[in-house]
Amino acid sequence: MAHRDIPAENHISAEPPFDGGHRFEYDGETEVAVAVVEAVAEVADVDPTELVPRVNDVIDPDALDRCVRSGPPGAAVSIPFDDYRVTVRGTGTLTVAETP
Repeated sequence: MAHRDIPAENHISAEPPFDGGHRFEYDGETEVAVAVVEAVAEVADVDPTELVPRVNDVIDPDALDRCVRSGPPGAAVSIPFDDYRVTVRGTGTLTVAETP
C-alpha cells in the first residue's frame, strides 16, 4: 500500500483510508503522544496546535508512551480523543476512527 507524504515537520506517514478509519505509521524515535496528535489533526484537517481537547487532557503522554513501548509488539492501547477512537500499537502503527 502506498504512503502519502506528510509535511516534513510531522513524524507520521498516512495510508489510504479504510472502512471506518485512517491508518498511520510513526517511527520509533517519535513520542507516541506526538504521533497521536499529528494523526488526529490530519484526519480532522486542522493544525495540531488547534486540537481541543489537548492530548494531556485525554491521557498522560508519558504513560501512553510507556504502555505502548513496554508491551509486546502486538499489544494495542485504545483511547477516545474528541470525536475519534485512536488505537496505538507497539508495531509503530496507529488508527484514527470516527466514533459513531
